[in-house]
Amino acid sequence: LFYICAFALPVETVEGAEMNFMEDLRKVLKDKNFMNVCWLQAIAFLALGMITSIILGFTATVLKFGETETIIAGASLILGILVFLFMWKKLIDKKGKKSTFTIILATGVIVLPFTLIGLIPNVSFIFGIIFILGVAAFMGGWYLFPYIWFADLAEDYEQRSGESRKAGLYAGFPQILLNVFQAIALFITGLILSLPNVPGRDFSWGYIIWGLWCSGVILIAYLFTKKYVRLDFDWEKLQLKQK
Repeated sequence: LFYICAFALPVETVEGAEMNFMEDLRKVLKDKNFMNVCWLQAIAFLALGMITSIILGFTATVLKFGETETIIAGASLILGILVFLFMWKKLIDKKGKKSTFTIILATGVIVLPFTLIGLIPNVSFIFGIIFILGVAAFMGGWYLFPYIWFADLAEDYEQRSGESRKAGLYAGFPQILLNVFQAIALFITGLILSLPNVPGRDFSWGYIIWGLWCSGVILIAYLFTKKYVRLDFDWEKLQLKQK
């Protein structure tokens, strides 16, 4: 039905809107900074894909949260992400995009190894919620940036080349890499959770070390960002001066 509806939709005809998809794709792939951002996002997704699939299972299986506590943990994660979205946006206005993004990545590097608290018997509920909020701080910042950087990268291309209509490619092409790396992340998650149980405990070592794995991946993304990725552009400063 989806394909029938797609083919049945009328084609909008706008004079001057013809596009050469392969030519546009070739130009986009030659944009080095754009490709670096794509690889950054793909690398980091080896951690993000694991975090989203395992975080609440960690609270129930390792921290021994009951049904009510798990619901509170889930609500804290969602609300924390929403709150930190606005906090990171405020920081972008003060420090710029790249500085803010590296702080977000550093937050993930610092917070995620605290999955080791699972080795401590009877971890308090409050400590578990603090860990959840730390993860929410990282994830809130991460979810904010793709909407910003791909729009900026498309506009940067337009500013440099004088051409337009590349926004769709800049937003769509990264999804190819993300789908591949999401599958890899889920595969690695399965491998980690299949590790033997912690001695004397009823859960796998994977529930303890997944945070270390994710922290290491985010550290690689952090170093990659510092060296290869540009998120602040000269034309933005000119636009601010004009305002």
